Amino acid sequence: MRKVISVRWGLSLVGLGLLACHASPPAFSAQGFHNRTHGYKIMALPGLDASRGELLPRDWQLDNYYWSHSELTLKDSEDYKTKLEFDLNGDGTFERRETAFIHDLRWVHARHNGIIWVRSVPVSNRLRRVDLDVLLADYVNEISGAGYEGVAFGGRRGVVEHRYVAKVVRQTPAELAGQEAIDSELEVANSEQLKLDPQARWQRVHLVLARGPRDHFVAPAGHGKLHPFPVVLVVGYENSPDHFGEGEPDFEHLLSRFAVHKRSGFHVTREAPTADTDEDSDDEGDAGAPALPEPSAAPPSSAAPPPPAVPSAAFPPPLPPALP
Repeated sequence: MRKVISVRWGLSLVGLGLLACHASPPAFSAQGFHNRTHGYKIMALPGLDASRGELLPRDWQLDNYYWSHSELTLKDSEDYKTKLEFDLNGDGTFERRETAFIHDLRWVHARHNGIIWVRSVPVSNRLRRVDLDVLLADYVNEISGAGYEGVAFGGRRGVVEHRYVAKVVRQTPAELAGQEAIDSELEVANSEQLKLDPQARWQRVHLVLARGPRDHFVAPAGHGKLHPFPVVLVVGYENSPDHFGEGEPDFEHLLSRFAVHKRSGFHVTREAPTADTDEDSDDEGDAGAPALPEPSAAPPSSAAPPPPAVPSAAFPPPLPPALP
């Protein structure tokens, strides 16, 4: 069973949490995927049937849903859920508990075993205005120092005693469907393996953190006003260095299809200092996203203001970013 504990920032996963909470179930349609609770959409990919969960080329297998009575249904075994605790009035006591799905969406590639995931993560109100680069740094610090509950890369979820080291290779201010975001690339490795073999494999992670367009609301037991908690969108892609380039175009194309209200797309708002490019980034109003790599061909079948007493949310121990 997963334990529910408090952590410094009131987050899960590497500084941020791997939790996705849904007060109303997300929906697939011919137009794409709609998370009604947290207010974002992913538009359909032409040529595929989004109503059947096909948002990426068919080699990407949707992992956290299954077919039940002719409907896509979220998997609800312990491997796909966790628990949240919320401090509604800032007194240090957790008055409300929820069971939450870990992912909004999660895919595993049938050939190169890459992973793409989407999460919408309720976080403490004290993080409502914290800069995203600070959240990213905290994310990386928690990868680097903590024991993990979850899976080793490519393995089955369970309690794992490994420790990881992580480093940020690149970080760039960005916008995701008009929401403030940070685009980053990380490298993550098992520290114990590195001690034995300095050439041990590092996993590469392309990670985007964005401010959610809609708060997550928690009701106290019985009756009373709803308490708002800010949401962070966590969108990531993980793979080995040898295969990283094979799946990244599909990930970038997925980012380009995020939509919030009447805004859509993904673009950086300032070039990263380490970027080696002559292209200029532009953030003018609702300008469209720059051209992104085309996705791989699909095989024919193959915010409310925080309350005066700042509430906080407590989440389970951190997981490595690539871990489902």
